[in-house]
Amino acid sequence: MRHYLFFSLLFVTFSTVGCGENIQFGGKVTFPDGSAPPKGGRVVFATNDFLARAPIQADGTYRLASLGERDGLPPGTYQVAVQNIAIDRPGFKLPAPKQGVNSINAPPQGLIPQVSLIDKKYQKADTSGLVCEVKRGGSFDIVLELSEHGKKYVADRKKP
Repeated sequence: MRHYLFFSLLFVTFSTVGCGENIQFGGKVTFPDGSAPPKGGRVVFATNDFLARAPIQADGTYRLASLGERDGLPPGTYQVAVQNIAIDRPGFKLPAPKQGVNSINAPPQGLIPQVSLIDKKYQKADTSGLVCEVKRGGSFDIVLELSEHGKKYVADRKKP
Protein backbone atom coordinates (compact mmCIF):
# COMPACT_ATOMS: atom_id res chain seq x y z
CA MET A 1 0.00 0.00 0.00
CA ARG A 2 2.86 2.38 0.80
CA HIS A 3 4.34 1.85 -2.64
CA TYR A 4 1.01 2.57 -4.28
CA LEU A 5 0.67 5.84 -2.36
CA PHE A 6 4.28 6.84 -3.11
CA PHE A 7 3.94 6.22 -6.86
CA SER A 8 0.57 7.98 -6.96
CA LEU A 9 2.09 11.09 -5.38
CA LEU A 10 5.09 10.85 -7.69
CA PHE A 11 2.83 10.64 -10.74
CA VAL A 12 0.75 13.66 -9.67
CA THR A 13 3.90 15.69 -9.00
CA PHE A 14 5.48 14.99 -12.39
CA SER A 15 2.25 15.32 -14.36
CA THR A 16 1.75 18.89 -13.10
CA VAL A 17 5.35 20.02 -13.64
CA GLY A 18 4.70 20.81 -17.29
CA CYS A 19 1.90 23.28 -16.50
CA GLY A 20 4.32 26.17 -15.97
CA GLU A 21 6.61 25.19 -18.82
CA ASN A 22 8.80 27.78 -20.50
CA ILE A 23 8.32 28.57 -24.17
CA GLN A 24 11.09 28.60 -26.76
CA PHE A 25 10.77 32.09 -28.19
CA GLY A 26 12.69 34.34 -30.57
CA GLY A 27 12.49 36.47 -33.65
CA LYS A 28 14.56 38.72 -35.87
CA VAL A 29 16.02 42.20 -35.47
CA THR A 30 16.46 44.33 -38.61
CA PHE A 31 17.12 47.86 -39.73
CA PRO A 32 14.37 49.63 -41.77
CA ASP A 33 15.98 48.48 -45.05
CA GLY A 34 15.64 44.83 -43.95
CA SER A 35 19.33 44.33 -43.26
CA ALA A 36 20.60 42.75 -40.05
CA PRO A 37 22.47 44.86 -37.50
CA PRO A 38 26.17 44.18 -36.86
CA LYS A 39 26.93 41.26 -34.56
CA GLY A 40 27.27 42.05 -30.89
CA GLY A 41 23.87 43.31 -29.79
CA ARG A 42 21.32 41.61 -27.60
CA VAL A 43 17.57 41.52 -27.03
CA VAL A 44 16.20 41.68 -23.47
CA PHE A 45 12.66 40.69 -22.41
CA ALA A 46 11.67 41.93 -18.94
CA THR A 47 8.83 42.00 -16.46
CA ASN A 48 8.93 43.22 -12.86
CA ASP A 49 10.10 39.79 -11.70
CA PHE A 50 11.64 38.07 -14.74
CA LEU A 51 14.44 38.74 -17.22
CA ALA A 52 15.47 36.83 -20.33
CA ARG A 53 18.10 37.82 -22.89
CA ALA A 54 19.54 36.62 -26.17
CA PRO A 55 22.48 37.58 -28.36
CA ILE A 56 21.60 38.82 -31.83
CA GLN A 57 23.16 36.51 -34.42
CA ALA A 58 24.85 37.65 -37.65
CA ASP A 59 21.60 37.16 -39.60
CA GLY A 60 19.61 39.22 -37.04
CA THR A 61 17.86 36.26 -35.36
CA TYR A 62 17.69 35.68 -31.61
CA ARG A 63 16.44 32.90 -29.26
CA LEU A 64 15.69 33.85 -25.65
CA ALA A 65 17.17 32.24 -22.55
CA SER A 66 16.63 33.02 -18.88
CA LEU A 67 18.94 30.69 -16.96
CA GLY A 68 20.43 28.16 -19.35
CA GLU A 69 21.13 28.27 -23.04
CA ARG A 70 17.87 28.47 -24.99
CA ASP A 71 15.70 27.48 -22.01
CA GLY A 72 12.97 29.89 -23.07
CA LEU A 73 10.69 31.95 -20.86
CA PRO A 74 7.24 31.77 -19.26
CA PRO A 75 4.25 32.97 -21.29
CA GLY A 76 3.13 36.53 -20.60
CA THR A 77 3.56 40.18 -21.55
CA TYR A 78 7.09 41.57 -21.66
CA GLN A 79 8.71 44.93 -22.22
CA VAL A 80 11.58 44.61 -24.69
CA ALA A 81 14.96 46.34 -25.05
CA VAL A 82 17.60 46.07 -27.76
CA GLN A 83 21.11 46.84 -26.57
CA ASN A 84 24.67 47.30 -27.79
CA ILE A 85 23.99 47.77 -31.50
CA ALA A 86 27.16 49.80 -31.98
CA ILE A 87 30.34 50.10 -33.99
CA ASP A 88 33.77 51.44 -33.20
CA ARG A 89 34.05 55.17 -33.74
CA PRO A 90 36.76 55.57 -36.41
CA GLY A 91 39.32 58.35 -35.94
CA PHE A 92 38.09 59.23 -32.46
CA LYS A 93 40.71 59.87 -29.79
CA LEU A 94 40.01 59.84 -26.08
CA PRO A 95 40.74 63.17 -24.40
CA ALA A 96 43.88 63.29 -22.29
CA PRO A 97 43.28 63.65 -18.54
CA LYS A 98 43.31 67.26 -17.36
CA GLN A 99 46.16 68.48 -15.21
CA GLY A 100 45.64 67.40 -11.60
CA VAL A 101 42.83 64.93 -12.40
CA ASN A 102 42.91 61.83 -10.25
CA SER A 103 43.68 58.65 -12.23
CA ILE A 104 40.29 57.23 -11.21
CA ASN A 105 38.63 59.91 -13.35
CA ALA A 106 40.96 59.44 -16.32
CA PRO A 107 39.60 57.55 -19.34
CA PRO A 108 40.61 53.86 -19.32
CA GLN A 109 43.62 52.97 -21.44
CA GLY A 110 42.82 50.95 -24.55
CA LEU A 111 39.11 51.83 -24.54
CA ILE A 112 37.61 51.71 -28.02
CA PRO A 113 34.79 54.27 -28.10
CA GLN A 114 31.64 53.12 -29.82
CA VAL A 115 28.68 54.91 -31.33
CA SER A 116 25.16 53.51 -31.22
CA LEU A 117 23.51 52.74 -34.53
CA ILE A 118 20.00 52.76 -33.07
CA ASP A 119 17.90 55.32 -31.24
CA LYS A 120 18.90 55.40 -27.55
CA LYS A 121 15.31 54.76 -26.43
CA TYR A 122 15.83 51.05 -27.27
CA GLN A 123 18.52 50.60 -24.58
CA LYS A 124 15.93 50.26 -21.77
CA ALA A 125 12.80 48.14 -21.75
CA ASP A 126 10.74 50.87 -20.10
CA THR A 127 11.60 53.48 -22.77
CA SER A 128 11.75 51.36 -25.94
CA GLY A 129 8.01 51.27 -26.57
CA LEU A 130 8.40 47.59 -27.52
CA VAL A 131 5.92 45.22 -25.85
CA CYS A 132 5.51 41.53 -26.70
CA GLU A 133 2.98 38.88 -25.74
CA VAL A 134 4.93 35.62 -25.43
CA LYS A 135 2.84 32.57 -26.34
CA ARG A 136 3.50 29.16 -27.79
CA GLY A 137 4.14 29.23 -31.54
CA GLY A 138 4.76 33.00 -31.61
CA SER A 139 7.74 35.14 -32.50
CA PHE A 140 8.64 38.82 -32.22
CA ASP A 141 10.37 40.63 -35.08
CA ILE A 142 11.80 44.08 -34.36
CA VAL A 143 12.50 46.83 -36.89
CA LEU A 144 14.77 49.44 -35.30
CA GLU A 145 14.79 53.19 -35.83
CA LEU A 146 18.32 54.33 -36.63
CA SER A 147 20.38 57.03 -34.96
CA GLU A 148 22.23 59.51 -37.20
CA HIS A 149 25.29 57.25 -36.95
CA GLY A 150 23.11 54.29 -37.94
CA LYS A 151 21.74 56.06 -41.02
CA LYS A 152 25.28 56.80 -42.18
CA TYR A 153 26.39 53.22 -41.39
CA VAL A 154 23.57 51.71 -43.47
CA ALA A 155 24.20 54.14 -46.36
CA ASP A 156 27.94 53.38 -46.30
CA ARG A 157 27.28 49.61 -46.35
CA LYS A 158 25.31 50.03 -49.58
CA LYS A 159 28.10 51.86 -51.39
CA PRO A 160 30.08 49.73 -53.85
